[in-house]
Amino acid sequence: MNGLLGWLRRRGSSAEPPAAAVTTPAADPAPAAFVPVARIEELPPGGRKLVQVGGHAVLVLNIGGALYAVPNACPHRNWPLSEATERAGVLKCVRHGWEFDVASGRGTWPPFGYRLRHLPLRVLGDQVEVAWVDPEVELAH
Repeated sequence: MNGLLGWLRRRGSSAEPPAAAVTTPAADPAPAAFVPVARIEELPPGGRKLVQVGGHAVLVLNIGGALYAVPNACPHRNWPLSEATERAGVLKCVRHGWEFDVASGRGTWPPFGYRLRHLPLRVLGDQVEVAWVDPEVELAH
């Protein structure tokens, strides 16, 4: 028998595994809290604005009329994306040259590894609102 129960039995114990070894699904997290960050006229196509949401730096961009909010840190080495150049919807980090398609979040150069993380964004009237949500941990495959 393998695992914790096998080890316990080999040691002469018939005890059940400790409670810490049993996991249960976590409850649904609380809904994201949206924070007003700009008026819609402050973000014309091609515009960007660095804002604070929940103590985190967030970059809000208007790419071809669509609004996006991303953490202001390059996924590669955390360089501020507010310093990145944007061309045809692709952000290029000025530190190491990594490029990311803003709409999909996909890395375009090099074409592997890191992705932009989108944050929840909504427009209410003329107000742009963003919510900070912590990243989900992905298990290795």
